[in-house]
Amino acid sequence: MPGVAGMLRAAGVFVTVLLFGSCLKNNGPIQDYSQSPALVSIQGDGQYSGIYVANQSVLPVGAAGVNVEVTLSVASLTLSSPVTATLVVDQATLDQYKVANSDSTRVLLPADNYQLANNGAITIAPGQQIVKDSITFFGTKIDFTKDYALPLLLTNAKGAKIPDNLKQEVILIKLKSIYEDTYDLSGARILYNGATVGSGILTKVNLSGSALFSTVSPNVVDGQLADLGVQMSLQVNPDNSVTVLPSQANPANTFASLANDGLCTYDPATKTFTLHYKYYNASGNLRHIDEVLVGE
Repeated sequence: MPGVAGMLRAAGVFVTVLLFGSCLKNNGPIQDYSQSPALVSIQGDGQYSGIYVANQSVLPVGAAGVNVEVTLSVASLTLSSPVTATLVVDQATLDQYKVANSDSTRVLLPADNYQLANNGAITIAPGQQIVKDSITFFGTKIDFTKDYALPLLLTNAKGAKIPDNLKQEVILIKLKSIYEDTYDLSGARILYNGATVGSGILTKVNLSGSALFSTVSPNVVDGQLADLGVQMSLQVNPDNSVTVLPSQANPANTFASLANDGLCTYDPATKTFTLHYKYYNASGNLRHIDEVLVGE
């Protein structure tokens, strides 16, 4: 059994370890964030050179709304008084974006092509952390042949500070065709032994799944060809007949021989393409597709 001296020596070591361990855990000043100022800023997804950049697709008909999120960061859970700020359209922000992104073609969206809710005035009430300011775009007025952008600057804050790197956003405007959609697909792809129907059917593949068809122009969308990893374009004509084309968006990933092989139509009431088309593979063999695409 150890003596008193041994027990004291052991206790001393134990105390020393506790004290030394405590020093290790407190080897720097305690950070007090309670005095940090409240910050109000634009909330975006992707930022380039200190500017948030958003792509906004707009239909060429009617009006479409989009929200810009403004957030409040504060040390305490809430402030006792509201925070106000203003979103303004700012040419200098667009100029800064163009230089940083080597995008010289962008021009300011005309003032009558959009409307900021409450003229851009924003109020974050006590208890709120995120508010959304609405912008309405008037697609019938926008000239989609031009590379328009709407540059925004958050300014005139009261009750909070605006960080320099979180106060700007540029919304890039692009056309959205009324035929752009994600479509459920069904039907069949028929593979022939040779270049003609008379060569006989080699095999038949049933189609299923879904595919996104994206805008090329107001009446042309581009998406997946049947169940293959190549693209095609669909052109909707004024009488709602459809012309199947080689991909206009990705000419390197399509079949140059792609063409109608029967009546192809679009039904606007049900958002449905009914297609019959063909192409020839690298060996010159005929492939015929009967396909139905139903939009969401």
